[in-house]
Amino acid sequence: MRQAARVLSTDALRDLRSALARFSARARDGLRSALLETRHTLDWLDKQLDAWRRETEKRHENVLRCRSELAVARSAPENLRSAATEREIDLRKAILRLREAEDKVEAVRRWKRTLPQIVNEHELPMRRLSGFLDGDIQYALGMLDNKIDVLQAYMALTAPEAPATSTERQP
Repeated sequence: MRQAARVLSTDALRDLRSALARFSARARDGLRSALLETRHTLDWLDKQLDAWRRETEKRHENVLRCRSELAVARSAPENLRSAATEREIDLRKAILRLREAEDKVEAVRRWKRTLPQIVNEHELPMRRLSGFLDGDIQYALGMLDNKIDVLQAYMALTAPEAPATSTERQP
């Protein structure tokens, strides 16, 4: 003999469906955010490379200017040689600043090579998650909707009345 299921409410299934839909939306937002942030970082690296190249040129020109001023100061008479010492200090500082800018250019170039490789390593799992969100989650949401509808239809049924027993039929 079959026993009837005692379904009193579909609230738990509705809550599950709602949580699954929220998860899907948040995961999609997270994927979009990660993609935008990656693009933003790559664009930022391009700008940084341009900026540090320009800064390297300026600092190189500054080194040339300091060398020229040092040469002029060294060619001055002995009583004005203290200016040469100051120019030597300026030249050393300018060379250090130039090296710093060249190091920055190299660091940005290194990141421009490395970051796309790192992004490619994470691209496959991101695509899988996106496929899961587009396919499996949507399928699960549809299945939950269907189950909720079936259970609500079942809850709306009324049990048939039991047939009269032989004791009740007696005239």
